Amino acid sequence: MMKNINVTCHLAKFKADKVRGELIGRFVRLLYTNKQEFGAVNFNNPTSSSLVPNFTSGITELDTDWDDHYELKVRIAHLNALTLRCLFIRFQHAKNIHTLINSHESYIVVYPNLHFLELQSSTLLQHLVKPTMSKEVVPFPKLQYLFMKMDYPFADDTLFRGNSDTLEFLKIQPDIETMYMMDRCGVFTRTKYRRLRGVRISERLAADAPKDIVARFVLGVSSHAQVLTIEDVTLGREFVMSVIRVKSLDQLQRLNMNNFNLTLCEIINMLRSLPSLTHLVSCEPELGYQFGELEVDDLGEYMLMAYYPLSKTFRSWTCCRLSTSTVDELSLCAILLAIACPRLSCASVGSIKFNEYCECVGEMMSEEPLASYLDLVEPLPQPRE
Repeated sequence: MMKNINVTCHLAKFKADKVRGELIGRFVRLLYTNKQEFGAVNFNNPTSSSLVPNFTSGITELDTDWDDHYELKVRIAHLNALTLRCLFIRFQHAKNIHTLINSHESYIVVYPNLHFLELQSSTLLQHLVKPTMSKEVVPFPKLQYLFMKMDYPFADDTLFRGNSDTLEFLKIQPDIETMYMMDRCGVFTRTKYRRLRGVRISERLAADAPKDIVARFVLGVSSHAQVLTIEDVTLGREFVMSVIRVKSLDQLQRLNMNNFNLTLCEIINMLRSLPSLTHLVSCEPELGYQFGELEVDDLGEYMLMAYYPLSKTFRSWTCCRLSTSTVDELSLCAILLAIACPRLSCASVGSIKFNEYCECVGEMMSEEPLASYLDLVEPLPQPRE
């Protein structure tokens, strides 16, 4: 007897052929007859509701589209709510999204074993009416991973109820109404979500959103994070830096700001504010006005005297976007940071123009005055074949 069955049901191609659709249905039912655990199901564009009663229990993973046939998909989710561990939904529209939790028969559906929930939409959902659920509704009490590649779909904290002790990774692109709601409901207070280790704040924050609300959201959602990714450049790097300087992100180890240009002074202030930071991702580094006013011959001594040791944890920096004109600036910034940070070497600085970077660092370190700091910045990066 088969104990584990993983089936992918792509029924879109059978949409116009009911005979072949019924054959697929019979095949799935035959596999399902002697199951002990029914695994992954990718269920899209069903041709008939005759399949649905056969998915009565045991499905652990459901991957589907929220389209014109969403009611059938919702019914499958309801029938397997007790066993589902992973749920992936791609929204073509968000009509009646509340039915995922609140059935047409007006009973509440709870997914007690769901660990992974991903909601996504490739387009902006027009006329999205965000529902509000009763405070007693706790649909995902054991959620560990919540990835939203779309606007948050509720007008309240429905998705965050009851899982403050289990949620570990969150991807969210909050609009201003969502940030106000989370602030009002106290979703990310300091005492909550202590296991939330990875946070990704995606694009589409409103450029004119009140800075105090945005700051409270960013600090709240990231207060216990070890990895923070900020993709939304509409915030502006000055605002992001002002948030980081609050010094409440003391557990943060990796910061990804791969859409942001940072000056050397901003990186220094960041390292002062983030005592656990080990890795930084950014792009297009600049010396900035503070260091631009100094003589190049004095920069190494200035970094050593003013900042050493700047950070005893920082050991890796990656520049993910770099034009040819800034290779020299990256090389100089890397050398200066390596002088001030005992665990950072020039070899641990990554760049998409790595060979050019290696050549530039080698030239700079072969001549005085920087050659005298060679022991602080070694090993030097070596070009790749």
